[in-house]
Amino acid sequence: MASAMELSILDQTTLSPWYIRNILCFQFEDCSKRHQAVHQLKNGLQATFAHWPFLAGLVKPEHTHDYKRTGRHIVHYDTVAKDVERTKHFAADYQTENSFPWTYEDMLSDGMPASELKENAIVSLDWQQSIDGPLPITHVKVTFIKGGLFLAIYIHHLVCDGVGAAVVCKQFANNVRNRLTRSREGKALRDLSVTNNALFAVHTLTYEQRRTSKTPSRGHV
Repeated sequence: MASAMELSILDQTTLSPWYIRNILCFQFEDCSKRHQAVHQLKNGLQATFAHWPFLAGLVKPEHTHDYKRTGRHIVHYDTVAKDVERTKHFAADYQTENSFPWTYEDMLSDGMPASELKENAIVSLDWQQSIDGPLPITHVKVTFIKGGLFLAIYIHHLVCDGVGAAVVCKQFANNVRNRLTRSREGKALRDLSVTNNALFAVHTLTYEQRRTSKTPSRGHV
């Protein structure tokens, strides 16, 4: 069932109308477990959306005659979250050595240079979209490279501040860690998440996109 959530004046005026962006870097050497890791991450995100359905929604302009003046937005979502892959809230990608020449060890030894984390390669959002949306509230993408993976978690800033985004990430991690999956043979596989099958590289890039040149000036709400 469709529902709507109004954003407060505080949400509308003090937060940037774009994304809080986190890129988590993991060592992941066993290529045979990639499919299982993707499955586990997808299930964990699905469980997170079941807990907070609005995270699977869209931020849209409030269709009033004075939107151009106010810049007000509203959240639309389904109370029962749909499949996260079909709704494009979750994606997985496998970079080859030709498309991404760095190995995980190369990146790690070089201090995980942010300049090499090309967003077009590790995030599936369409950056040509206007902030006037509609835009997904949450987007998660796992990108595998040789010896590791990047887990990009993007949450719209009008819906979550930094503290709220941290709470969402913690819930997502717990859901991934605690989910049980079953193999095609019916055997239970416990915790096939990247959280338990890979070392966490102590390097998290948290930053907000600055679109000074592209973001139009907004009126007061």
